[in-house]
Amino acid sequence: MVDATLLNVATLLSVSVLAFSVLLAVVGALSWRRLRSQRLAFVTAAFVVLAAKGALSSYRAIVELAPDLAVSGLDFAVLGLLYLSIAKR
Repeated sequence: MVDATLLNVATLLSVSVLAFSVLLAVVGALSWRRLRSQRLAFVTAAFVVLAAKGALSSYRAIVELAPDLAVSGLDFAVLGLLYLSIAKR
């Protein structure tokens, strides 16, 4: 049986990755539409892939009660690094 605290933290991270990935994919798509930058297209695609992975992780954490805290934490870190790589200063 999974500890309730671990389940809650992993679920929160998974859902956060999903939400931020979708938000950043939409922002990236709108920016790409305006600028037509190949770099933005690739980063937007990466956000979409992370959103799909976040959806699968969220499903596993919520429905199957099988959270993976390490993977969710790494996904959140990758999401932050991708955002920082394209953020304007």
